Amino acid sequence: MDLLLKLVSAGVLNRKPVVDTSICLSDDEWMNLYVHSQEQAVTGFFLDGIGLLPEESKPSLKLRLLWGKVLLKLEDDNRKINQLAHSFSKIYRSEGLNPLLFKGGAAAYYYANPLHRCCGDIDLVFWRQFDEALDVTEKYEGNRNHEFRYDGYTIELHSRAEFFRLRRLDRRAEVFFDSWKEMYQTVNLQTTDGKTQAVVIPSEEMALCCMLLHVLRHTIESGIGLKQVCDIMAILPYVKNVDEVKKFISAFHIGYFVSSLFGFLCRDMQMDRKYLFVEPSFGYGYSLLRKIFLEEAYNDFVNNDENLGFSEKVYRAIGRIVRCLRLSPFLPEELLAYPFLQLLNRLHLRTISIDEV
Repeated sequence: MDLLLKLVSAGVLNRKPVVDTSICLSDDEWMNLYVHSQEQAVTGFFLDGIGLLPEESKPSLKLRLLWGKVLLKLEDDNRKINQLAHSFSKIYRSEGLNPLLFKGGAAAYYYANPLHRCCGDIDLVFWRQFDEALDVTEKYEGNRNHEFRYDGYTIELHSRAEFFRLRRLDRRAEVFFDSWKEMYQTVNLQTTDGKTQAVVIPSEEMALCCMLLHVLRHTIESGIGLKQVCDIMAILPYVKNVDEVKKFISAFHIGYFVSSLFGFLCRDMQMDRKYLFVEPSFGYGYSLLRKIFLEEAYNDFVNNDENLGFSEKVYRAIGRIVRCLRLSPFLPEELLAYPFLQLLNRLHLRTISIDEV
């Protein structure tokens, strides 16, 4: 796993891997690392890292040719999803709305090789225009679903950039995101036929804060792997207004979480400390996050609740409660109620709001 992290880090940061140049792995050992990179959805960065190794340390030509085809397919998929992001943004804008591309779609812009990020959904935020966005969706798709499929890809419409289903935290986030809406930026993404098309994404500061909350929420709720951690790595060097991000971290009382996360970026992903504006920590929080990113929460994520029976769902919900109790030293007190609400949902006993919990 250590070698995988170093190669992924090299691919994300586009720099020579910090590894023993005398490494000599068999094809089976390289394939094992490749499978792990697929499980964590960081295959593109892993292969980029391999490309930066000295020639004598690289895998066999057979594997490199095979993986070259994987990269070409990944690039093609990303061009298609970028094209769809532009096309749907254009449709909603033609109806007078202001869609904002965020999450992975926005984070990809900051990578040295944006087309090598494993693509996911197309996430569009409609700030104070969500009902109108559903009206437009009904006009073109025949339904008011906030999530729908098109040409094999999922498009998700959101009313806010990030949420916890806790009114106090959600209102707190809205104050920040509302103040940052004037800093949205129009960027060009690589699309099909070698073209570039414009989309609107958040500022670097907003993108980073959204991703920090996203990683924290999924750490608690349904699991998280390395891909979103890599997104944070890619955004960090471009953040200009560090003080604004620090205010955000302070408002959500997540300083210890960020410090532990930065510890993982520093020690395991070789992130340059000059980009880590919160002092990294390497204690209990770091050890717990490392285990969650690489093992526990990721396995929780890939084995989706929809595939489980009732008793398994309850067992998993209880497991999340235990995880949250372990996370409690660096979690806002409001979030400790989150997994208990999930357990009530599994038992079909939810009759109170999460704020009442």
